[in-house]
Amino acid sequence: MTWHRYSIWDDWKEWTQFLALVDYSLESSASVWKSLPVKDRDQVTLIRTNGGSKFTCPGDRFLPTLESRHTVCTLLILSSYALIEGHVEEVLSHAADSSLASVALVNDFRNGIVTAKGLCSSGGIEKWGTTLLSAFARDWTNVHGGKAGAVEVATVRNALAHGRKCVTTSMVNRVSAAGGALPWSVGDPITLDMALTSLYRNRLRSFARVVGTAAHVTAYP
Repeated sequence: MTWHRYSIWDDWKEWTQFLALVDYSLESSASVWKSLPVKDRDQVTLIRTNGGSKFTCPGDRFLPTLESRHTVCTLLILSSYALIEGHVEEVLSHAADSSLASVALVNDFRNGIVTAKGLCSSGGIEKWGTTLLSAFARDWTNVHGGKAGAVEVATVRNALAHGRKCVTTSMVNRVSAAGGALPWSVGDPITLDMALTSLYRNRLRSFARVVGTAAHVTAYP
């Protein structure tokens, strides 16, 4: 049996390295800025030119920008979730190519009745994730954080993807219905840091591993 290596893992590694290097670079820049013998930093303006564009930043805003990880962490969550959706396509394609006939979902995919995009658009991860896990004889107890954890990640991801800045009642209700809780209350700003981003990505990675491994074992018992 030749073990299929899913493409998600090379991309996942690149994004993980990117986050680590950006975190290191921002931390280093913050240390340098703090060490400079500059008085009245609120009177300083930093200017950077790049081709025909010019960026300016007030000195008193520079350090908070360097110390925040929300923007880069948002990018990582959006990208990581997109990788999961792409992974679903590859898992189903690989299972279909294996001539696996015992899984109804795979047969529907092979026959064009179900598409990965359509599956991932049907009712949120609490629905399509359950469908995918069940198809390969798995459930949310096999996934780090369970269904509640995955729904929390998906809820935060959706809010960020649509430009939402603060927690809404519908967000709280969705996560609560799955048995979980957001780390913020209604009206609080949605703010990501390195620790929360690592937790969310670990949950997504666990889901991807469980689904990918289960599909392979089912296809090649």
